Amino acid sequence: MSEVFDESLVIGDGDNHNINSVIYRWNSRKGLFEANQTIPTSGAYDWEFFTIGPYSFLVVANTFNGTSTKIYSNIYIWLNGGFQLFQSISTFGAADWEVFYIGSRVFLAVANSHGYDSSTVPPINTFAINSSIYELNITAQLFVKFQDIPTYSALDWEFFSVGEDSFLVVANSYDGVTFSVNSIIYRWQGYEGFVAVHHLPTFGCRDWEAFNTTAGSYLMYSSAKEPLSKVLKLKIF
Repeated sequence: MSEVFDESLVIGDGDNHNINSVIYRWNSRKGLFEANQTIPTSGAYDWEFFTIGPYSFLVVANTFNGTSTKIYSNIYIWLNGGFQLFQSISTFGAADWEVFYIGSRVFLAVANSHGYDSSTVPPINTFAINSSIYELNITAQLFVKFQDIPTYSALDWEFFSVGEDSFLVVANSYDGVTFSVNSIIYRWQGYEGFVAVHHLPTFGCRDWEAFNTTAGSYLMYSSAKEPLSKVLKLKIF
């Protein structure tokens, strides 16, 4: 997975464990990207770039360290010409981070894909696992857990808005038995947090993408287990 921001590119290596990921910076004179900074990662699967006021951040989804999927995924802040560690969050086979804003509030949602630990007897191996939403606490200057949501090998979160309503949809891919599992749309309900409002039959769902046209609002999902991707038109009541 790669993430582009401003004139830089960050690359995560998900094929090996405990290996540096590299941030590349665009050199306009040479017309190419050059290595700018390396960051230690563990089976890095995704990077997400976001800004809060004048500050720039990167968060990495660390997936597996060779023994366990219960590892820290790290948030980095841009300071003094480089990204420095800002906060570490415990995750379980993290596959995706989604940043989103509701009013003045800032949230991060992690898709946890797999609970596995080979050091236990018998080894822990579960796909039914909570994914979590974190909210920035301005006073503490940290992201704190806001809500846990039950998921099944979640691989992606997508945030979108329709009119005044805000939504999250999760890509549930596998429950340990079958790839035929519901992916779920959650609506923002204020003090109740995100509440499930629609269950969508999917098969090995890998990714969601929301988009708008003059004809309405749509969701598209992709699957590595099906020959076709599907486009769904949203109807909000």
